[in-house]
Amino acid sequence: MELVRFCDYTFKYPDAENNALNNINLVVNQGEFVTVCGKSGSGKSTLLKSMKPDITPHGEASGKILFCGEESSGEVNYNKIGFVMQNPHSQIVTDKVWHELAFGLENMGMNSDEMRVRVAEIASFFGIESWFHMDTGELSGGQKQILNLASVMVMEPEMLVLDEPTSQLDPISADNFLEILNKINKELGTAVVISEHRCSEVFAYSDRIIVVEDGEIIVDDEQKNVAKRLKNHDMFEALPSYMQIYEVVDGGDNCPKNIPEARRWLEKYTQNCDACAVYLGREDKRTFNETALSVKDLRYKYDKSSKYVLSGLSMEVKKGEIFGILGGNGSGKSTLLWLISKGIKMQGGKRKVNGRVGMLPQNPESLFLKNTVLADLEDLADAGAVEEIMREFRIEHLKDRHPHDLSGGEQQRLAMCKVLLTKPDILLLDEPTKGFDAHFKKEFGNILKKLTSNGITVVMVSHDVEFCGEICDRCGLIFDGKIVSTGAPKEFFGGKKFYTTQTARIFKGFADSIISTSSAVQVLKFLEGEK
Repeated sequence: MELVRFCDYTFKYPDAENNALNNINLVVNQGEFVTVCGKSGSGKSTLLKSMKPDITPHGEASGKILFCGEESSGEVNYNKIGFVMQNPHSQIVTDKVWHELAFGLENMGMNSDEMRVRVAEIASFFGIESWFHMDTGELSGGQKQILNLASVMVMEPEMLVLDEPTSQLDPISADNFLEILNKINKELGTAVVISEHRCSEVFAYSDRIIVVEDGEIIVDDEQKNVAKRLKNHDMFEALPSYMQIYEVVDGGDNCPKNIPEARRWLEKYTQNCDACAVYLGREDKRTFNETALSVKDLRYKYDKSSKYVLSGLSMEVKKGEIFGILGGNGSGKSTLLWLISKGIKMQGGKRKVNGRVGMLPQNPESLFLKNTVLADLEDLADAGAVEEIMREFRIEHLKDRHPHDLSGGEQQRLAMCKVLLTKPDILLLDEPTKGFDAHFKKEFGNILKKLTSNGITVVMVSHDVEFCGEICDRCGLIFDGKIVSTGAPKEFFGGKKFYTTQTARIFKGFADSIISTSSAVQVLKFLEGEK
């Protein structure tokens, strides 16, 4: 049964030069799990928001959108389509978990007895009884996003639409969220349409993959066929590592659909472990001498009655190094950056910073002061420098746009430009790849490497383990207020089961030091030559 059908649908935002969507023809059927991917600004969010009448963007539209065979408009359709936003904090409207679950039902006019039963059932399904009476402000980012999902599901929608719901979650919280989403799809039969830049985990649950480019659908196919169709396209880099590795090394018709299938395919290489070790031994490591910053026994808590968020934390970062900081939501990663930047005052310990500090905060909008992108940058540098950095970060076409009207990824790029124009010696980045598509993420990694080759030091808080595995010189894991583990990516990710990359999971037990897609491809091609 069809739930949603787009018929030659075209959409254009007010005052925009180009259409956001062009002649979209798309069907979502009952019970399907559909993943939508594409570069930043490709039209993914516009496509998803167009599926729910009460949040459809304002602009000029042509064509039709049908819901269950009828034009998708009117209150009757609002609650049949649930929508979960990217930011876990922006969708919560009440102060208590139980009230958040009941809020939508109250607006529907449901009687109190039925409401209690519905709320109790959904709380049990999602396993949130232990925090049922908590304040919503006390929840972690992962808990808030699960609550957002539960608050939508309590209204029993026929279809869930989710716009990058895991982008601000740590890897474990993101996995848990997607597992619940898969359970909703498989056990309740609720259709799921989800957009993601981080495709590593969600592809395994998907019936279909849709790729959007410049407002048009360029791929709508089963997961197993997508890698072959995108092999020579920029979006190939967004695919799960097992799909990229298989397509480049093998290129057959049996592309793995998940990690277990990838490990079974890898078995044919397991006799070449010695040759693998020889290849990996060739790789060089960068060396660093001068210390850029150090903290010792750092302590901080938000108020007198709370426990310490950071308790005796110590670390040292060398000049020219890219140091990645990982950890769960609420573990104190962002707080550590603010303490290093002197944005908040230490409550104990010592801090030494050698050079000018520039910081990209988690909320880039806090840096925007002017009405256009160009005006925001011209305050910091001459026209030549502004033009060069806009070109490097690919935002020159946005120069006349208001910063608050940009997409999340575009705002991140503008904020990075502003920070870099202050010419920092030490660059503090809080979730810098949030909203970046895979292609620009690779370019951004090259930009960071170029900066460090010129002596700039980068300290980066990130949930993006794949990016950290590719780009960082060292990584550190925060837990219980301290950094409990540090090391070069091979040692750091190779020795972990949960805070690790998808490639590391595939190669675990075969070659634990293979933790990135690029190194996996290089090693397997080398082994092919050794046969």
